Amino acid sequence: MRKKGELARKYGGRYAAILVTGLATAVIAPLLSHRDGMQWVLGLLLLFVVVGSLRAVWGDRKLFVLVAAVGGVSVLTENFAIFSSNQWSSPASDIVGALFLLLVCYGILSDIFSRDEITTDTVFGAAAVYLILGLLFARLFLLVEHLSPGSFQITGALARNVTERPLGVLHYFSLITLTTVGYGDVIPISPLARSLAAVEAVIAQLYIAAVIARLVALYTAHAEVRRRRDR
Repeated sequence: MRKKGELARKYGGRYAAILVTGLATAVIAPLLSHRDGMQWVLGLLLLFVVVGSLRAVWGDRKLFVLVAAVGGVSVLTENFAIFSSNQWSSPASDIVGALFLLLVCYGILSDIFSRDEITTDTVFGAAAVYLILGLLFARLFLLVEHLSPGSFQITGALARNVTERPLGVLHYFSLITLTTVGYGDVIPISPLARSLAAVEAVIAQLYIAAVIARLVALYTAHAEVRRRRDR
């Protein structure tokens, strides 16, 4: 029973669901960038992200309630933005969605940095936050584009069939910026868009450095404790 409990604690999978949904969104969202009739899939993906996020913050009751409430509103506003022609529905969805994703990042990082040992779930959580950052900035980019149309210049093949609500394209751009690759097919034009892209690139590098340092510290400390225990 003790061994089973230790395995459940180590491989319990609090962050496995949100990691899988984050990866799925990263792959599927860009594929829908030119399909107006398939935008509802993005709403479905957001619902999966909300469900995975609730699992991720399960240990904190207050945060769980807050994430559930904001996540529920985010799903509703996202679907309203997809199926409504109201000009303010998309900005509202972007703001609520960004707030929801920010709360999820806070909840996961708070747990990771409060742990005293590294597990598979810790690594899953760190990777999930990285992907969620891409989703978060995609929402912010879309908000900028809605408030100031033409903030992003989309070139090449991407420009031929861009939808009216180009979340898929901007999610792709966000991930490319997050990894500091920069293919040049989506270009931030407005000052706010350029500043936001720069902020994302800097946060990505700082995040990787901070998280790797934390995980290495946890591993080193735990290895030292085990070494002393085995003596």
